[in-house]
Amino acid sequence: MRCFTPRLSAAGNGVWRGFRQMYEEYALWRDRRDDERYTAVSEEGEEGITLSNRRICANPNACPRSVLLVPAECIVEALRRERRGGVTADAVMFDLTCCRGSRGEARDNILRFLQAEEKGEKRGEDMSGGQCSHDDDRGRYLIRVNSPEFDSANGFLDMELAAVLGERIEGVLLPAVTVNTYSLVEEYIHPSHHLWAFFDTPLSVVQASEICRQGHYRYAVMGSRRLAEDLHLPIGGITYGDTYRGDNNSENATPAALLGSLPLLNSSLQVLLAARAFNMNILDDAFEDASDTAGFSRDLHLSRSLGFEGKLVINPAQLASCHAAFAPSAEELSWARGVQQRMARRYAKEESAGKLEAAQWRRAACLLERHREEELQGAAPTQRDGGGGVE
Repeated sequence: MRCFTPRLSAAGNGVWRGFRQMYEEYALWRDRRDDERYTAVSEEGEEGITLSNRRICANPNACPRSVLLVPAECIVEALRRERRGGVTADAVMFDLTCCRGSRGEARDNILRFLQAEEKGEKRGEDMSGGQCSHDDDRGRYLIRVNSPEFDSANGFLDMELAAVLGERIEGVLLPAVTVNTYSLVEEYIHPSHHLWAFFDTPLSVVQASEICRQGHYRYAVMGSRRLAEDLHLPIGGITYGDTYRGDNNSENATPAALLGSLPLLNSSLQVLLAARAFNMNILDDAFEDASDTAGFSRDLHLSRSLGFEGKLVINPAQLASCHAAFAPSAEELSWARGVQQRMARRYAKEESAGKLEAAQWRRAACLLERHREEELQGAAPTQRDGGGGVE
């Protein structure tokens, strides 16, 4: 029998201990995830099933109404503007795809910011009232990486950053997603990460059902801006967000607007159907012109009407309108409370819920959480804090 040297044996033992520690960390994360997942349906009461008591901006299991896109080069400045605006985004996404300077410096900037956040230099300092406090919970941070499939040089460096960040971020948005994307990035994904699939190319849309069927992705995001370019739509032409002119009455939609909206609308519906078929949350792309409030209002109305659950935003000034647009209506609240009461009676009788009831409860819980968030934001005046200086 071959005898290994003491140094080689020690190295082998070290590798084994490393693998064992990784497995124990994964098992701990899995148990915590399952605890959080079933908290919403674990308690009975006269008023129904107990909801999570965490704010949306601190609950990684809640679908965000808004995701603020922040260039990775100027994180601190962007979050200062958000704080001064008086409304906190449900999640913040650091964007590595639109770097004007060094991409390496942008990655370092994300790491430095999150390390400072971990040490207690909170994004939400000096916030109260309608703002989301992060005293007990870290903020929800994500990164948008370059495509490892179509821009491998930058994409894999971005994924290495995601691996290093680990639990400091909630998840990763993968652009130009295809059926092969997950196999390229799975080694870089932390067990706690939620994956976001960005459908912004014709191939992504065509493969939407296969991608969603894989079960690797928690969120789908419609990428209309790049998709319009890849579809060779007229530059500066009409997109489906411009279908309504002046108000939200579909009778005022012009034939030209309807015709121009069809390619993107058809693509959006394909992705929506695929996401819904496999129980994924879905959000809409950002509205480019932050100064066009009327256009943004029309875009929000259409996103909500189509069934999107949230939206990417590029400017903190868009957050209040975005949250208002995705607030539940009176009819939706009435339905959600009815589902809550039915589920409470089922659990009181120790009856198991079927797949249909479970899906209804997930939808109802989302609506009730958003209604509570709206009440919390309206219960106290928002504080506009100029802390952080002027850019």
